[in-house]
This record gives sequence, structure tokens and C-alpha cells, in this order.
Amino acid sequence: MNKANEYTSIYAGHHYFTGHAKKYPLLPYALDGLGLFIKQGYINRSAGIESFQWTLCVSGTGEFFYNNKVFTITPGMVIYIPANFEYQYHNISSDFCVNYLYFGGALMHELMEHFHLLKPAVYILNHPERILEYEDQMMALHLSNCENAAYEISKILYCCIFDIVHD
Repeated sequence: MNKANEYTSIYAGHHYFTGHAKKYPLLPYALDGLGLFIKQGYINRSAGIESFQWTLCVSGTGEFFYNNKVFTITPGMVIYIPANFEYQYHNISSDFCVNYLYFGGALMHELMEHFHLLKPAVYILNHPERILEYEDQMMALHLSNCENAAYEISKILYCCIFDIVHD
């Protein structure tokens, strides 16, 4: 069984948009939005979105469309979408759920260039449970109203991106 299917979250079904990139323009890595265990239907972003995005499949099956290519997405796979790229995805099975991160920040573009992440891509993770744990930590911090939450989330976001790229 895929480890992503074994993981759950007390925050399942919740999503929030933090706007940290605009609120804290000097923050190097900023979380703009986070959703955990969100049931997905058809998503069409014909103009893309302002933020970078990672979307992790946690259950079911979906399809991701980019540049006239179709990718089947299953648990443990992650979709990377740079800011302002056109894309679409939809569920194939009724239990298709994803976790998503929208992010930006003063140094994010340079970090993505460093990792050669200039175009959308699909990855298979060996350890999706680590990413799920980071996502829970970011959600808990966001909801904590801690004075330094955005800065702590920035550190966790960097670790999360690093682990996705090096998984």
C-alpha cells in the first residue's frame, strides 16, 4: 500500500489562503495557500495562477494536462506548476483527493531555477509521508496565530521543497 494512503490529517478537508508573499514581501519562501485532503473535480487554470504550486495526490486517480500531454496521477505523485503556467486537471475516480501548496517569496524564483524547475512536471515520491508531515506542520502554524508563524512556515516550506526535489 502506498504510504500516502496510510496517512491522514486532523486538517483533512481544510484549505486556507495565507497571502504571505504579499504580506511579507521580504520573506524568502512564502506560503500563499494550503489545502489538505481536498476532493477535486475539474480544475482549469487557462491563465495559470500567480503562485508556484505543488499538488500531491493522496487518494484516487486523476489526470493532469499540460502542453498537449496527459499524465495519470495516482497516490504519492506530485504535480509541480510554476507561476503563470496554463494547466488543467480532473478526477478520474470519485475518491481523487489532493493536498496543495501555493507559494512564492522574494527568493522562490531563484530557488526554482536552481532546481531546474522552470516548466510543469510530474514526480513520483518515494516518501510522500514526509511531505504530508510538513503540510500538517505548516497548517498547524498557520492556525496557531503565532507571531512568527510566517517565518517558521518559510523554513518548513524550504525543507518541503528540498525534500520533494531530492526524494
